[in-house]
Amino acid sequence: MQLGKFCTVNELNWLIGLQASGDGRPVTGRGREYWKDPSMSSLTLSYRLGVASRAIAGIVGGYVLTMQVVQLLALTLPMERAAATLTATMLSFAIYAATILWAFAARTTALAWLGIGAPAAAVALLLWLRPVLGLL
Repeated sequence: MQLGKFCTVNELNWLIGLQASGDGRPVTGRGREYWKDPSMSSLTLSYRLGVASRAIAGIVGGYVLTMQVVQLLALTLPMERAAATLTATMLSFAIYAATILWAFAARTTALAWLGIGAPAAAVALLLWLRPVLGLL
């Protein structure tokens, strides 16, 4: 009897440690073939690299963007320096989560990188020009 597209009753018994006859003896010497989903073996290298690229964009790029935004906010929020730093640090969790979500929500990998890299470059430029712009 087939249980969906994943496994049969005998394979399920093997998975939980029973013989196919159900006598309760543990099964030994079998391989680790738990699921029989054929679509899992068809993931291409380009798909896997795209997911890895988005993960790197979200983790590394998100960290860089978050760090720069927190630095800019801590320097420019109109409150005491300690309160501005604390506020910017608390906002960093939401900013970092949003950048990771953006990395996987973007339509293409290039848009994911662009959506994180462009704001990071803009904030870096603002931080570099802050003495000239009077944002101290």
